[in-house]
Amino acid sequence: MKTKLIIVSLIFSALLTAETSAQVAEADTRKVYSKIAEVTLFLDGAEISREASADLPKGVSFIKFENLSRNIIRNSVQFTSDNKITILSVTLRNNYLGKSDMSDELNKLEKRLEDLEGKITTEQANLSVILEEMDFLRANREITGKSTTLTIASLQQISEYYSSRFSALKMKEIAKNSVVKELSSQRDSLVRQIDVMKKEDNQPAGEVVVKIDASTAGKYNMRLSYVSSNASWKPVYDIRAESLGKPVNLNYKAEIVQKTGENWDNISLRLSSSNPNLSGVVPVITPYYLRYPEIIAYGRGAMKKDLMLEEVVVARNVMEAPESFAPPAALEERQTSVEFVVKEKYTIKSDGEKHTADLTSYEMPAIFKYYAVPKLDKDAFLVARVPDREKYNLLPGEASIFFEGRYIGSTFINTEESSDTLDFSLGRDKGISVLREQVTDFTSKRFIGNKREDATGWKITIRNNKNTPVDIEVKDQIPLSTNEEIEVISQNLSGGNLDPQSGEVNWQFSLAPAAVKELNLNYTIKYPKNKTIIK
Repeated sequence: MKTKLIIVSLIFSALLTAETSAQVAEADTRKVYSKIAEVTLFLDGAEISREASADLPKGVSFIKFENLSRNIIRNSVQFTSDNKITILSVTLRNNYLGKSDMSDELNKLEKRLEDLEGKITTEQANLSVILEEMDFLRANREITGKSTTLTIASLQQISEYYSSRFSALKMKEIAKNSVVKELSSQRDSLVRQIDVMKKEDNQPAGEVVVKIDASTAGKYNMRLSYVSSNASWKPVYDIRAESLGKPVNLNYKAEIVQKTGENWDNISLRLSSSNPNLSGVVPVITPYYLRYPEIIAYGRGAMKKDLMLEEVVVARNVMEAPESFAPPAALEERQTSVEFVVKEKYTIKSDGEKHTADLTSYEMPAIFKYYAVPKLDKDAFLVARVPDREKYNLLPGEASIFFEGRYIGSTFINTEESSDTLDFSLGRDKGISVLREQVTDFTSKRFIGNKREDATGWKITIRNNKNTPVDIEVKDQIPLSTNEEIEVISQNLSGGNLDPQSGEVNWQFSLAPAAVKELNLNYTIKYPKNKTIIK
């Protein structure tokens, strides 16, 4: 019995000692004021670097960085300092009592809400006075008419006074109602924003506690960095073409959003094309195995599991491999990235709003060309083609297009295509008319032996109504056969290039001002006369 008491006593004593040590460590912890110096923003996530300095005693002590992002990725925390400090441990934890940067924003919004409430109360009071005066006028008008015998002149004078005064009060009432309505709308929007921010502010703030050993007492410089989620950037572009023959100007911008729980005030900003959330592990192909369909037994009966070859391929990850098979170890490889160092300092609040930063601009030589597909669209499109796109370090992103000072529309720059040329559509040009019509003289249907021949003809007319020559590319197509009994014969393509694999016919030519070009597209389809084809 005594042995059990001694063991329990020792355990309790150990717990008490640990708790006391934690309290002592917390009591000896020094809060360090730090400021965000630099942010490296990834496509998903941001590395935040803080700088601080503090007077530290000789020996072991604890320092604490407070009011950090609530979305810190644990393994990303790094602490560096002067050489005379030995880092013993770095601990990331949540502080439910800590004050985040969003609390300051909340205080400002709540102060604005209080001011708005005061203005609404004042305006409503003014409105009440106006309404009371209008009621007073109505009441006095009735009393005056009943208690006094009025001449026509007096009645007219009183009527004009009441009409003028009542009209003025009515206009004031309308104006005050409009003011109250506008202020109430602002108040409602502010209340909704405060409610959203309160929900987010209830989340704990992050804090980092560092245990250090200083060789001497003194002032030390420190740097804390960590990666936080809920921050991102994406490239956006403005593409401007002033006129044909001039280079295309491309403005490269970044659209930034962050809700880390920290405001980035007057910081240096780097933008990286890498994504720390993507796996850097090189994919490894593992063997997959084909086998005969299985027989799966159900109770007394049996049912055949009918697997097609495609199903075997899809199901390969769940098939049983030989016992001796073991996948090789995964290999980690960092992806290449592009990084922009923004020259100007930026302030970006943790509000989820979109912020734009200018990165760079390019003047890109372009070849301007018109493009038409009359089978699908009756208009011609002006296209700017920029060669050697790889030297511009572009990332996939949306682009707004402006031509001759007007907004044309938007496009998407896809840098993952194999082509080394960027094509930008500058919109429709009504100065080029395109007409596609069926040629009835060539179109016919006839029987020859056991075959049927259907002849089809189209005429495409391109007219340049501009006062300058243009280069244009026109595309059309002839059908392709999916059966050896069906034969497609091209007869007159007006010199167009036919791709036998796709059936696409391509014409490229120049048109002088006011010039007209006619293109023919004639072909014949032969097939058994007792069959029907789908055209």
